[in-house]
Amino acid sequence: MKVKIWGSRGLKPAPIDSEAIQSKVKKILNLAKPGNISSPEAVDSFMQNISLPLKGTYGGNTPCLEIRTDSDDLIIINAGSGLAGLSSDLMGTNFAEGRGMANFIFTSSEWSHIQGLPFFEPLYVDSNRFNIYSPLVDLELRLKQQQSYQYTTKAFNKIKATLNFFTVPEEGEFFLNDLKILTKKMPHPYLPSFGVRLEKDNKSLVYTSSSSFDHEDFSLLNEFQLFFKEADILIFDTLNGFEKISDDFIEGHSTAKTAVEIANIFQVKKLIFFNHHPKANDNQLENLLYKAQAYQNIKKNLNEDQVNLDLAFEGMVLNF
Repeated sequence: MKVKIWGSRGLKPAPIDSEAIQSKVKKILNLAKPGNISSPEAVDSFMQNISLPLKGTYGGNTPCLEIRTDSDDLIIINAGSGLAGLSSDLMGTNFAEGRGMANFIFTSSEWSHIQGLPFFEPLYVDSNRFNIYSPLVDLELRLKQQQSYQYTTKAFNKIKATLNFFTVPEEGEFFLNDLKILTKKMPHPYLPSFGVRLEKDNKSLVYTSSSSFDHEDFSLLNEFQLFFKEADILIFDTLNGFEKISDDFIEGHSTAKTAVEIANIFQVKKLIFFNHHPKANDNQLENLLYKAQAYQNIKKNLNEDQVNLDLAFEGMVLNF
């Protein structure tokens, strides 16, 4: 399977501003030596060694993941503002001609998870087909309400593609061809929110955003044994930074410290911090990763396998 992240930000889009761009450029220029800019090839080589927080960004779009199976089935998890980027990508394929087919999985109808749908151009092309899966029994109604004609020129009734809605268990399993998908209700104080585990050929991807786990109270973790256990990749909501000490703490979301604890308990191989706080800039996110890595080193015995930690960013591709 191949996973591409099109949106990694939580709550609301957080585009980078001009001041932040200028700051990045200044820092890069201060690092450059005459030989680094002596030719286009030298510039390319120099930029390859510049870290992501300087030469790029972890991203400002809200959650959207593209999953490609080995048999080239397309699965889209959530429709945050990152979906607009995937839309442009797909309109360069057979989706532009009405010969596209894909599957959506919606884990929540929170605004940040659905706000990109009106801007998904393949929906407005005749003969494209989409199967839409969610534990939310009234998801179609919720999406129609979002795309009411009073609020957008891309109203739901202008969709030309064929949409098939399927309600899946809140806690259970279903199949997309040979891909097994487990659904699990996540702890959240206000909204129904779910996670999904995708399994095929003894490989597994676990995704959860908008989930409120507490590293100081793991009494409920036993019920998540099948969901988290030995996942090859765990994409986990860490909107609240490293630990809950910030004034910007938001209920309904987790921390990186909790994510590391869970990953170690369930022997996860790779943990991806996701759903970044909209106020967190690229340097702060990089510091979050450093703190988590230091905490991981303290927690783990040198003789034990280490969980691989990383930060989600737009354009990130994971193959497993």
